[in-house]
Amino acid sequence: MLELNGQLVHTIPVLIGGICGYIVGTSLSMSIFDTLIQLKGLPFLPAIRNSAQYLRSAGDIMSGAFMYLAKDSTLGDLASCIKKKELERRAVPVTESRQDKTLLYSIRLGELRRYYDAYHKVDNDLA
Repeated sequence: MLELNGQLVHTIPVLIGGICGYIVGTSLSMSIFDTLIQLKGLPFLPAIRNSAQYLRSAGDIMSGAFMYLAKDSTLGDLASCIKKKELERRAVPVTESRQDKTLLYSIRLGELRRYYDAYHKVDNDLA
């Protein structure tokens, strides 16, 4: 707009005013998107302020002992996984094998329970 009326002298004050307004606005409150995330109760990752945190890797904070199923898992493994997962997460990771823990997909705990219950129903009907 400033180029149209020939008053380029006002460009610097307008830019400085806009930048100052932006800095004041961001320092006083969170953005509208962050506010909506918190209001809806979605997982929220705040900004990391400590520079030492940037040096950490995922291996530093993750636990190596987690429950998973391999492609060749038995029904006993499935039953123990369902029992242990009752109070934890809602999904179970499925890996290539016990040695190669490449993630193939994750399956919901409810689906595992339905499969396990359906298998036991068929097994009891045959007996």
